[in-house]
Amino acid sequence: MKSSRQKHEPPEFLFGWKDIANHLGMGVRTVQRYERLHGLPVRRPAGKQTGAVVATKVELDAWVSASPIREAFHLTRVATFPEDTADAIQKNMAKMGRLRDEMKSLRDEVRGSVRLLRASIQSVRGDLGPDEWNGNRPHQVPRKRFPN
Repeated sequence: MKSSRQKHEPPEFLFGWKDIANHLGMGVRTVQRYERLHGLPVRRPAGKQTGAVVATKVELDAWVSASPIREAFHLTRVATFPEDTADAIQKNMAKMGRLRDEMKSLRDEVRGSVRLLRASIQSVRGDLGPDEWNGNRPHQVPRKRFPN
């Protein structure tokens, strides 16, 4: 006599956030947020609040299908971007190009200033004798005193 019961397959486990996120087709941080805010069914073998996580495919699939999150977060639809987003991206790319050019000119100005500073230092070194450059001045120039 055959049993009318169906054989249960062992549950397929997903180990870690990366596997869970790949199964759901989302990012790791998204599924972590879903667990924190919406009760995504994951377990922590060590019993701690943080650390390694384990989930079963069956439980995750049931959670997604039974949850109003599917519709609220458009999990079954492909994301589309409004047309103004493309325009904003193009404007920002143009702005980025202008900023890059501005940075290049500013960098060139700084390099020119550094060259002038080096030339001035070399000139001052040349005007001073070797003893004077090392701090052995033959004569001391009196310092001006400023009133307090």
